[in-house]
Amino acid sequence: MLERISETISGTDAQTVGWSHSRGDIVDGVESLFSAFKDRDEAEKKILEDVWELVKSAAELAGEAAWPVELAAVGAFFPFAAIGLGYAEAVDDIKKKESASGFPVGLAMGIMAETPDNVRDYFWRDSPGSDYNFDQGNQVAQYYYDGALAIGFANGRDIRQKGLSPAFFADVKSRMTDTYGDPDKDNWGRLQWIDFYIDLGVAFSKGHITQ
Repeated sequence: MLERISETISGTDAQTVGWSHSRGDIVDGVESLFSAFKDRDEAEKKILEDVWELVKSAAELAGEAAWPVELAAVGAFFPFAAIGLGYAEAVDDIKKKESASGFPVGLAMGIMAETPDNVRDYFWRDSPGSDYNFDQGNQVAQYYYDGALAIGFANGRDIRQKGLSPAFFADVKSRMTDTYGDPDKDNWGRLQWIDFYIDLGVAFSKGHITQ
């Protein structure tokens, strides 16, 4: 079960986060999220529109209202069942890589109370990229990165709303690749924020996301 990260933090004075999951567990969480939206709309092309609504609701609402589904409560749904068996292993690797990349970045942005506009500008993928050598692989990458980004963002907002952000920063500090100090909200540009969120995500991954 991909439980909320806030449930693994002992209190507002905690110095560590007790959450630990594999990349495959995050994939399962993303597919459970897709399943919840698939139940509402049979059109695959609409799934990411619904997932984007999760980002916006998590930014605007608090508590249970911003959390659309408990990720173990519905069956997993893989939205690209038509992909040929010859690509199955490659697709599995793409799902794991992209989900594990999007989740911690979304988490960091949620904890920092970023706006949906900045989430979209900095990291959201509005279309498939070209990192992989087959079109469906690039589409899978887009869906799983965005889905994991949204789940991470909702987790981050949940942590912040419960006053548990200090535990997250205490936990990741020793694994940061750069020393930023307090973010400079008045003088940092777009690329500095992007680098900051990537570094936070990588630091969290090192301690909490396994292969």
